[in-house]
Amino acid sequence: MSKQTKVKLPPCADRKHRTMTQQEQWLWDNCLKDLPEDLGVITHRKIGEEVVTFYCHSAKTVIEICDDESGGREELFHKLGYKYLGYPNSHFNRYLLPVVECSLIVGKLATIIRTEQQKREMGELEKMRTTLNDSIEKMRQFNEKQSEEIRRSLDEQNERDKEFQKEMAERNRRLFDEINKKE
Repeated sequence: MSKQTKVKLPPCADRKHRTMTQQEQWLWDNCLKDLPEDLGVITHRKIGEEVVTFYCHSAKTVIEICDDESGGREELFHKLGYKYLGYPNSHFNRYLLPVVECSLIVGKLATIIRTEQQKREMGELEKMRTTLNDSIEKMRQFNEKQSEEIRRSLDEQNERDKEFQKEMAERNRRLFDEINKKE
């Protein structure tokens, strides 16, 4: 279960940020507080200079039931890098079955979290691909270096073999000359 976290609100936070409306309390009690812990939904989170009613850390999403006009809060939170799910009070009051709205909110959170997880996984895959390509390049360079050293070693061995063959040919010629002189 998610936990309700108390935060020290700035002195400028008005009374409405210190307590929940009836709709917000219903949403918390019947929907958000029982979400799995890994969703990390908390209440009264300070983001920048703003205080939001609900915040889902794993989805980096603000959830608010607000006046009919969000007053540009959606744009503000988008600029700060957060997703925003804002529901006007009148919208929430109009429905006879707020549970439907609750399931929509949870569904949106789940979609956002899946998308974020996929982005993280893609980022991890990209890092793995980069690491693998780096490793392959290092192995290629190592193989080139080893091949060059082997070539150089073989060339040196061939030179030594040629010298040895020359010495042996010279030795055999001398022996042959000595044998011919004795005869």
